[in-house]
Amino acid sequence: SVELHTLVFFGGRSVVADARVTKVKANGLIVFVPKFGIEGPVYLTPPPGGKDRSGPAGGGKKPAVASGNNAAAGAAAATTDGGAPPLPSFVLDEEAQTVSAADGSATYALFGAVAVRIQVHEGVGHRRSLVLSLVPRSELAPADCVT
Repeated sequence: SVELHTLVFFGGRSVVADARVTKVKANGLIVFVPKFGIEGPVYLTPPPGGKDRSGPAGGGKKPAVASGNNAAAGAAAATTDGGAPPLPSFVLDEEAQTVSAADGSATYALFGAVAVRIQVHEGVGHRRSLVLSLVPRSELAPADCVT
């Protein structure tokens, strides 16, 4: 299946790619990565169920979420561990099709360009899933930018 081949292709490595926002939600974005032809969720707040999807091995930590503006998204990821900064809250504007940080530090709009890290996460029972997370656009190679 396509899912199996995608997991095999991205298994054991982390890839940064250019993506476009195809849908905005209160807790995240749905993005399309044209280079690989894949679409998936990017969570701005912890994913449903609060399961760890932040790293390749898990490590028992709470999920990392994006914070800051698009240029620094993901660079200062926050967790809910003791003593860590609180998770940012986001506000969905359905009329304008945008989701913004409550403090105004980041705004993501429909068809906006973002950079994402694509990696495979191994969860409970060795079930693997593809995880997309925001990263600063500075991590994206100039040749990989889609115009």
